[in-house]
Formats: sequence, structure tokens, C-alpha cells
Amino acid sequence: MESYDIELRKIDEFVDLRNKRVLEVGCGNGRLSSFLVKKAENLTAIDIDQTRLEDARRMIRGVDFRFGSGESLEFPEDSFDLVFFGFSLHHQNSNTALSEARRVLVPTGEILILEPTERSEYTKLVSVFEKEEPILLRRAAQNIASLGKFVSRKETFVVNHYFENAESFFQHYVSSYGDGTSNKKSRHELQQIIGDKISKTPINVEDQCHIILIQRAGKI
Repeated sequence: MESYDIELRKIDEFVDLRNKRVLEVGCGNGRLSSFLVKKAENLTAIDIDQTRLEDARRMIRGVDFRFGSGESLEFPEDSFDLVFFGFSLHHQNSNTALSEARRVLVPTGEILILEPTERSEYTKLVSVFEKEEPILLRRAAQNIASLGKFVSRKETFVVNHYFENAESFFQHYVSSYGDGTSNKKSRHELQQIIGDKISKTPINVEDQCHIILIQRAGKI
């Protein structure tokens, strides 16, 4: 059980999506697409996972879902008013993806990024299975920082993920990030990270996140 309302509020605070042509890079199963499509003039959403794209197509209407990578966008210059990375930037070559995002924007366009922080409790739990996660997040943060004056706004906030009990907590991480097979070692590592929270009901995992707004600001 997860509380995503704060993510949606932050998106609304940072950008006005009305009358905007939006590209979502790394849409997954369309969790955030379902929010964006209600606000934007039109929404194109891409992902490299065909299975998750098919799930999104079945569930959400009005979105142009396409197979594609942020590292090599198929769109020409001036195609979009906003490019959105929802927890997806660090899962690709973030430097290339940012350059591609700026290329397809109109000169007054913007890039909006949601990323977990390296020190987030959620990141530490994911890292039990995906050891490169902190390195990839650090690299993405460095590439964002390299844009310097084009970063117009940045904020850190917390999303709370709630689990009814220890078993639902373990199963979430094993099924979402592991190989689907529970084992004592991974459970022990997960429990070490959250400590005595494991005995509380519900279990609250804090996901510290950054939201960053970047201006297109001229030709690349």
C-alpha cells in the first residue's frame, strides 16, 4: 500500500500541464501517465518494457504509448513543451537522455524529473537486489547538476510506502526487485535496513525523493 498523492501534488506545483505537449520517458505500467493525461493537451509515453507498455495500453486511454528509449528519441526538434522523467532517469545513460530531452523540446520547453535520493530508505532496500542503484542515482544527480544555471527549481520530499505486515513487506521487495524467490539472506538484509519497524503495523518505508525542473534555454 503506497501514498503517491504527494508526487502528484508536487508535479502540479512545479509545472502547469495545461495546453502542453508532454513526453513521458520511462512510463512503465502507466502509474503516472494516468495523472498526466488528465492535465496535458496530449501525452506521448515511452518505455523499453513491452509487457509493462501493454499493461498501460489496456488500462489507460488517450495516451500515445510507444516502445522507445530516452537515450535515442525518435522525435524531431520542437516536438514537446515538457519532457518528464518519473523515477526513470537513472535507469539509462542519464547524460545522453538529458541531451535528447533538450533536443526534442521547444526553445521555451522544460524537463521535469522525479528521482529517489541515494540515501533514501527505499533506495537502500532496492539496493539489496540492485547493487548498482546508488551509483546510478549518483551519476544521474551529477548530470543534472552539470546543467547548472538551467536548473530552475529543486525540492526534496518524502513519499511513504505502507505495508500491512512483515510478510507483505518482504514479498513486495522480493517480487518487485528480486528473482521472485524468497531467501533468508535477502530477508535478513531487508530487515536490517528497517530495524524495529519490522514489528510495527503498518510498516512505513520512507522514500526520499527529488523533484527538479530544468529549462530548455536555447539550442544544444
